[in-house]
Amino acid sequence: MIIDDPRFKTKYSRRITNKRWRDKNKSHMQYLKEQWEINNPAKPKIHKKKWYLDNIDKQNGLRTKRRGEIREFINGLKKDKPCIKCDIIFDPICIDFHHPGDKEFSISYAQRMCLTNEAILEEVAKCDIMCANCHRLEHNDKNFA
Repeated sequence: MIIDDPRFKTKYSRRITNKRWRDKNKSHMQYLKEQWEINNPAKPKIHKKKWYLDNIDKQNGLRTKRRGEIREFINGLKKDKPCIKCDIIFDPICIDFHHPGDKEFSISYAQRMCLTNEAILEEVAKCDIMCANCHRLEHNDKNFA
């Protein structure tokens, strides 16, 4: 039959066949990609940098949008929560997260680096909620005691 003859395959049918092969052999494709990157170390970096520079406005817009979403998420965690020292409810802008023990990252770092909400929640679980004044006094006592 003529349709099964490889000489008569269309570009579309070749693409479908190749995609099916790639889907079945993902680990092999990953291996080939890693080998190519080892043999051509500068090319992926150049390509990524060129792509970033071509799309910098879009990326900056997405990053700004995500940071705004994180800010709203963090302010939502602070809303209607009293300070643990003075027991007064402040506006979220006046509330700080105090790490009494070790911390992986600060909450402001999470916002700058656009970390996930799950990672932020894990870090917030380690924190005490304090108003800005009590937080400053807490750290002043630790530094000068």
